[in-house]
Amino acid sequence: MLHVDPKRKTGTLGERMTHETRHGESDVSNDYRPLTARQREILDFLLSLELPGVEELRQQAKFTLAKPWDCGCASIDLVVDQEHASRSSITSRPAIETQSKERDDPERIFDLLLWVDDGWLSGIELVEYGFERHEDAPNVFPPPADFEPPSRTAPTSA
Repeated sequence: MLHVDPKRKTGTLGERMTHETRHGESDVSNDYRPLTARQREILDFLLSLELPGVEELRQQAKFTLAKPWDCGCASIDLVVDQEHASRSSITSRPAIETQSKERDDPERIFDLLLWVDDGWLSGIELVEYGFERHEDAPNVFPPPADFEPPSRTAPTSA
């Protein structure tokens, strides 16, 4: 099992482990921990898309811990034990996305984004649209059955 030192925010493998992401970093203060069953289900769902580089992300998922955003929403940062996984060729941001099947009920309209930084899993973001206050948004990901099949984000030109 991967251990993350909360004081250093790195794993037992030190600098080889990613530990900071750009997704909610100012809102994150909880410790990294194993993914919950729903978080794992959502990650596996997002990685069900067949495309070059996704197999490396699937392998990374086996060595990944999660850190919930401090705001209380369902979104999480991810950290990968890079000693036991390979970097992916996927670099688009977000790398994979989907949207909720429900598009009429404002409180059930979501986008789900898988973030990858420099070829490493770095976060899953649930974007909600039907809540006046972000704090009122769900703190657990909806089940995969609530979403359209995942798709690759088109690369953007600089």
